[in-house]
Amino acid sequence: MRWDPNYIPVFTFEGEWYAAYCGPMSKTSGPVAHFFLEDEARITYTNITTFLSTMAEALHSGAVSWENEAMVDDISKIYRIHQEHNFGLEFPYYVPKGN
Repeated sequence: MRWDPNYIPVFTFEGEWYAAYCGPMSKTSGPVAHFFLEDEARITYTNITTFLSTMAEALHSGAVSWENEAMVDDISKIYRIHQEHNFGLEFPYYVPKGN
């Protein structure tokens, strides 16, 4: 997917960013795409509300936490939470096999 001007960047961090679709077909909310400099962009979240609720559940479940001023995550747990909220959409990160 090349950059579509109907997407507006909403979050960015170290060479990757998320953008929400705000074009004429979105009506109330559109899908969220994950853009990464080293890979093709792809739709990874149903909409911005689902993106935020997925991240909130990851934090509240302990799949993401802060230790010694650094983020610690369990990518397998985050993946499962992502799939529950965004069925059928790709997860934006690599998950090792067997997790």
